[in-house]
Amino acid sequence: MTFTLTTYRDVNGVLQMMSNDTCMEVLRTLGRTFADEMREINKPVDHESALMNGIAAYHILRLEGENAQLDAAYKRVLKLVTAAAFEMVKQSA
Repeated sequence: MTFTLTTYRDVNGVLQMMSNDTCMEVLRTLGRTFADEMREINKPVDHESALMNGIAAYHILRLEGENAQLDAAYKRVLKLVTAAAFEMVKQSA
């Protein structure tokens, strides 16, 4: 397994790095916050996965471009999920 770092520039223009685990945790945090706030207004989300809720929140709330760390984390997690899905299909063939 390869260790991969995802980079982004913070609000001060400083290059920052995140591991895959950190990228997933950024989205999980968004997902937990999103689910909590939806429950607060009596609109609970159907999915229990904080990661999936984070991906959904990113789209529903149209957060692209709002936060460089979140954008980088989202793009990296989508690459990881896509690669895992293709690997599952390849193994089942």
